[in-house]
Amino acid sequence: MRTLPLLLVLSLTGCAAVEPDALRIEAGHQSTIGQHLTSKPTDYGMQTVALAAHWQRGRWTAEVSEGYAVSGIDACAHLCPTRDVFNATLGYTLWSRP
Repeated sequence: MRTLPLLLVLSLTGCAAVEPDALRIEAGHQSTIGQHLTSKPTDYGMQTVALAAHWQRGRWTAEVSEGYAVSGIDACAHLCPTRDVFNATLGYTLWSRP
C-alpha cells in the first residue's frame, strides 16, 4: 500500500500533473480462463479489493491500483507471496463509440 499514500500526497500538494482523473474502489478476480473450461476445474483464482487511480490523456490511459487479496492467495503463493497486490496498466484506445 505504498502507492496510495504517494498519490494522495502529490495530489494534495498541488502536483496537478499527477493528479488522477478518476479514483475508484474495485473488486476483482484474477485467474486463467483454462481453469474454468476444463472438466476438472482448478481453484487458482484470487479475489481482490483495491483502490485504483486512472488518468486519461486523449487516447492514452494509465492506471495504477493497490489492493489486498481477500481470498485465493494460497493457490498462487509462488506468484504473490503476500496479500498486497499492485497493478499498473498503460493503454491506447484504437476505436471508441462517438
